[in-house]
Amino acid sequence: MIFLIGGTSEAVPIAGELAVRGMPVLLSTATEIPLHAPLPRGVQRRTGRLDREGMLRVIRAYDCRVVVDASHPYAAEVSRCARAAAQAAKIPYVAYERPPAVPPGAPVTRAADHLQASQAACACGVPVLLTIGTKYLEPYVTEAGRRNIRLVVRILDVAQSWTACRRLGLSATDIVAGRGRLDYEETLALLKDRGIGVLVTKDSGREGGVPAKLKAAEAAGCRVVVVERPARPRPAFRDIGALVDAVGYAWAEGVFPAEGRGPAKTT
Repeated sequence: MIFLIGGTSEAVPIAGELAVRGMPVLLSTATEIPLHAPLPRGVQRRTGRLDREGMLRVIRAYDCRVVVDASHPYAAEVSRCARAAAQAAKIPYVAYERPPAVPPGAPVTRAADHLQASQAACACGVPVLLTIGTKYLEPYVTEAGRRNIRLVVRILDVAQSWTACRRLGLSATDIVAGRGRLDYEETLALLKDRGIGVLVTKDSGREGGVPAKLKAAEAAGCRVVVVERPARPRPAFRDIGALVDAVGYAWAEGVFPAEGRGPAKTT
């Protein structure tokens, strides 16, 4: 069995490609939110958050031979746990790394972490729109409160996200809930409607709607603060075909080409 850790829209296509090549796949997702596409034939799914020990139990229960990490580019803890679980189980680990969408030299402010991003965003003295999820809201709420800055938050419309916002005292009028990413027109309308002066985003790639955000911010005259990606364990591939080739090799040989055999190239 291939243990495929989801968290991106690419997880289902990766699962399908692996299954087509005759490799059984267990797709693991943290929540039961519907997938972006139907589950391919030959692919099982489990749901629920896992730490290192939980992943190791799954690996052993399903007799997994390879760990494929297709979690979100910013899910650093998930990737660390996946790598550690694979090492403990003595099986190969590889990650899919979604290509970034913020080009080098783009007119944005880059921040190493959310604390730095919150300070950069609120220093401008204008309303701020957060499109970063809800896990790291606290430094922004603290800094915005200290500077008396209006904070608008775009969230996934699920109970967990609402709970996080309410716990931090955010007003319902400053919470924009929805499913899926906003396109250019929707983002531009939101920026203008709320009088936003700074947009804060992660570089979640084209699939994460980053190009639309950058274009809308430029049209609305907004500054952009980008939270940099955390480092990802290696080997990591940005091309799904190359990833699947490497997993197929590991399935047969018990080692990835990047670990010393075969021609595949990591990024």
